[in-house]
Amino acid sequence: MKYGNTSRTLSLIFHLLIGLVFGALGLYYGVFVTPLYWTANQALFTNDQVFAFNFNLELAALGLSMFLISIYGFIQAVKSILKPSDDELVVKSFVAFIAEGYVGAFFALANAAIYFDLLSFGSIPFIVIMGLLLGIILLIAANIPMVRIFDGRDSKPLLSGLAYSASVFFGVLALELLASLVGIWSRGSNVLSFNFQVSSLLGFSCLALAIAAVLSLLAGLVIARNKGAKPLTVGGYLASFAIMVVGGVVAGNGVFDLYFKDVGSVHMESKTLAYTGLAYPVCSMVFGAALIGVGVAFLIFTAKDSKKAIPAK
Repeated sequence: MKYGNTSRTLSLIFHLLIGLVFGALGLYYGVFVTPLYWTANQALFTNDQVFAFNFNLELAALGLSMFLISIYGFIQAVKSILKPSDDELVVKSFVAFIAEGYVGAFFALANAAIYFDLLSFGSIPFIVIMGLLLGIILLIAANIPMVRIFDGRDSKPLLSGLAYSASVFFGVLALELLASLVGIWSRGSNVLSFNFQVSSLLGFSCLALAIAAVLSLLAGLVIARNKGAKPLTVGGYLASFAIMVVGGVVAGNGVFDLYFKDVGSVHMESKTLAYTGLAYPVCSMVFGAALIGVGVAFLIFTAKDSKKAIPAK
């Protein structure tokens, strides 16, 4: 398939626009809001102008991860214009688009399934329905070019690109949690009575997501740098474990919120840091368990495919 100047130019323009928009969003929430959430006076976070910690965190992760992926896609688009005979550079730029679609879909579906009550002034049914619709639309928009580009083509660049993008997303989340952990430590252990509980949650989530980021990165490296069926098998195992770790983080956050439901000011889903009810912890545990199940199923399918790839003696 030969890509013309129009495809190369549009890829460059769209990546530039995505980078500018989400870069501004990510830098604001990732640098000036989320890491500083625990450093200011607690009273500043109880008015109607400030959202819950999870709201700031998810916007920071979405903005920064989309920004970083779009930078990669933009660089590949520039290279493709400078080298008009190399179609692989255009494919790499399009893979970045597909990855951005999956990141956006995951964000929308997570808000529909778990974080639907972050906007206290919004209608929960409306947020759930819009999250589902937006997630489905983004998945369709990502899968259409994926099928057209990789029909009859080696899928390793796609699989490795998606693994790298997942690593970026999980890595950004881990860094934001680490920055927030440093922020709450900077206040001193005697300033906030709930320092230990919040620090424990932030530390657990940060460590687990860092592990998921490393596993995803290793999966991408194994798939991209080796030939044959074995790298796909190893990469599939690593990706499966990464999915299960993320599921454990989501479920663990729900267990934490439910366990401390009678302890004030330790909940991340309310801007007043008060308990918001059973919806968030229960949905977190259900969604987290579903992710763990997906990881286990992916692990089983990978093991079966690896056996099929071995020729019979």
